[in-house]
Amino acid sequence: MAEEIEEKTRYQNYTGADIERWRREGLLSKQDIEALGFSPRIKTFIQAMEEYRESWDVSLKEEASRESRLKVIASILGEQAPLKALRYSDGLKLRNELKGRGYKTATIQKCIQDLKRCLNLQLANRSIEYNPFATLSGGRVPEHEKPNQKALTDTEVSEIIGKADGSELLGGWLKIFLLMFFGCGLRRSEAMDARWENVNWEERSLLLTRTKTHTPRKVGLGKLLYYELIMRRKDEGLIFPAFHPDTVSKAIKKHLDKCGIKMRQHDMRHTYATLIQQKAGAKPIEAMARTGHRDMRMLSLYSHGKFDRIFEDELEFMKVPEGQASKA
Repeated sequence: MAEEIEEKTRYQNYTGADIERWRREGLLSKQDIEALGFSPRIKTFIQAMEEYRESWDVSLKEEASRESRLKVIASILGEQAPLKALRYSDGLKLRNELKGRGYKTATIQKCIQDLKRCLNLQLANRSIEYNPFATLSGGRVPEHEKPNQKALTDTEVSEIIGKADGSELLGGWLKIFLLMFFGCGLRRSEAMDARWENVNWEERSLLLTRTKTHTPRKVGLGKLLYYELIMRRKDEGLIFPAFHPDTVSKAIKKHLDKCGIKMRQHDMRHTYATLIQQKAGAKPIEAMARTGHRDMRMLSLYSHGKFDRIFEDELEFMKVPEGQASKA
């Protein structure tokens, strides 16, 4: 009788994670699992990885990078690890192991981002009830790992913009891309999501509704950019054709190489943030409103920069050459 009672109650004080661990270690048979009401086919991390791969819509370069990161993650967490048995502590183990292997913080952040996305997909598919890594962080990038910011001078940008005249790169849209990057501080995704209906032609401004911080912001249109846009003016839709993001970046790099300039695309935004203050005289709060930076966030709650001046007009490369017809 005692043995029968023990047999019937032996699992009652254990969690689902315990059951899955026992299954992985071969301590439970298929019949045991079915009797306990568990699926005999418990999804593992390697299966989740395969489904995550199928959801990708990225460049070949990014695809290769993700593949490499997933292999490292699987080597630490275990390919056959049941998803329901994964815990936040496993994420901490992953982070510490990557640090121990000498990975840079930025790479660790990307690994954790891949892990989160992988598990979020399973959460959406209801394979798991929660993502144990939802709040896991890769940590702050230390100063010695941060890339050196580079800001060009007004003259250097003028030369780059000038050499883009008549360029066939990006179907003739290269110059406008450069003006938006250097002259508005836009991120690549923000430029590619910019829409004609959000251009205020009277105010000479562009409202960005899809930003990295998910907070809409307004940027000024310097005269040259305004002139270039008005020549292609439409009532609605995306301003730029539907280029692949990598196509835009490659074209920008090709043009910069031709100009003899070595810089990251993000440095164009840094250049704008620098020139808008040092050259055009914008106050920090006004520059922050244009760039969308979240530094000085508390200040922005109590100080509000008015949109009553096109600072971008003060930038040399935004001025319309003399003798050139302009409707600005």
